[in-house]
Amino acid sequence: MRIVLSTESTGLAYFPGLAQDVTIDSQQLPEDAADTLQRLVQEANFFEQPDDVCGSTRAFDIRQYSLTIQDGRRRHTVTLTDQVEDPALRALLAEVQEVAQEKRQTPAKGRRGSKTGKPQDNNSRGSNTGQGKPSQEP
Repeated sequence: MRIVLSTESTGLAYFPGLAQDVTIDSQQLPEDAADTLQRLVQEANFFEQPDDVCGSTRAFDIRQYSLTIQDGRRRHTVTLTDQVEDPALRALLAEVQEVAQEKRQTPAKGRRGSKTGKPQDNNSRGSNTGQGKPSQEP
């Protein structure tokens, strides 16, 4: 099963990190996590949901998502918000968000150290290395 979470609106302010699509491949997840997602998709009757379940919850300060799930030959996209009324859809969205957050926090291969991808050198401060340490004079 393949899941794509797209953030259509990040609420009051635009956060580029939150707006990036996240793709989750259940075959790349631990078995229990993949089973949980599969169960939640079934409990939410995801493939029978209408394309848009936002209803009256659309507002400029509410995050809006597109959730696309492909399972075998079936593929369906639903637009929803954090405040979706259906508890099964809300549980599915929460689980997908949690897996997506873990995926966002996992450094990409080849990245080490800082966000620039350059290795961090904790001794690069030169003469300031001991700055901030209490004096150890006798």
